[in-house]
Amino acid sequence: MNNDSLNSTPNVFNNAEELMKNSLAENLEAANFCVNYNKATKPELWGNNNPGALGIPACILLMSIIDTIGAAYRKAFDAKSDRANFDVLKVSDIFSMSLADNEIKAVYDDLRSLVTHNGLIKEVIEIKNDFGTYAFTFGNIGTRKRIRVIYLKTLLDNCRHGIAYFNEHASKMLAISRVDQDAKLKVEIQRPSIKDAPSTGFDTYLTPSK
Repeated sequence: MNNDSLNSTPNVFNNAEELMKNSLAENLEAANFCVNYNKATKPELWGNNNPGALGIPACILLMSIIDTIGAAYRKAFDAKSDRANFDVLKVSDIFSMSLADNEIKAVYDDLRSLVTHNGLIKEVIEIKNDFGTYAFTFGNIGTRKRIRVIYLKTLLDNCRHGIAYFNEHASKMLAISRVDQDAKLKVEIQRPSIKDAPSTGFDTYLTPSK
């Protein structure tokens, strides 16, 4: 990276909606890279006879997209757990899937939380870098519903659909969510207290430009 790129004019986002749209676009672009990556092109890094995508980071990014849009969809203060963000997967218009409560619990417990916080997935899950009829297939293990297969390319398409929905309806979704209020509250808490320090506020989140 050269100094010119570090010193270039940054992007400025004026509100939560602009920032979230940008964040989702970045996550989708990164997830697309991970899904279409081929480990076989770098045997010095991954070893011989090891084709495959970057499955774990792809799952982390795609779960983040669902989490972000779910947080915007969730009505203000109607739930106490972040698991409620994944209730958005019940709404077929958004992610083109309509999961039952026990299936959503499996996505959250077996995939989202483990892969995000521990870099792990349940041992019964198979990640396929392919298209399937649905993004997830489920099976029963004991009394619990569990994910059995994740079809990454289908999940990527579902998230692309979810982002398109969010981009069209973001203003209305955020008007009934707690996302914007939470973001502004965090800015107030983190604002510099040193005298004469620049008070950036929420409207000057910076990210390197291309």
